[in-house]
Amino acid sequence: MVQTWLIHNPLLSWVFEHPVGGIVAVVILVLLFGGLVRAIAQLTEQLWVRLLQMPMRAGQWVFTQLLHLLRLKPRNPDHASALSPTQSLPPTLNRSAPLPTSSEQQLCEIMSRLERLQQEQTLLLQDIKTLLVVQQESKGMGKGNQYSRK
Repeated sequence: MVQTWLIHNPLLSWVFEHPVGGIVAVVILVLLFGGLVRAIAQLTEQLWVRLLQMPMRAGQWVFTQLLHLLRLKPRNPDHASALSPTQSLPPTLNRSAPLPTSSEQQLCEIMSRLERLQQEQTLLLQDIKTLLVVQQESKGMGKGNQYSRK
């Protein structure tokens, strides 16, 4: 009976005839099976982690959207919005702004606009610098860190 079984399964008969090759084949199969089991375990672990993180991520998204909406509201009730369409367009493209009549008036207008923009730029740069300093201090990078700038 064993002889007929080995005749019908030539792979098993080869393993019984060559025991060293059979042991190597069994070790390789065990390693492959172990890798498959580890991959399945890692996949299910990642699935569970993502499923359990989903409510936290949804809450974080809702919170950031609410903060974003609160930032967009104007602080001054008299002022309709931070940037109105007439302010965002340059006067040459703005249809409601009157066009200067002479080239000297145009130059004066351009110079005054450039000065206002430069003042606004310096104010914005100061705001950025203060925000970066506050951010570095909150992260603990302010003292004794080789990457901090002074």
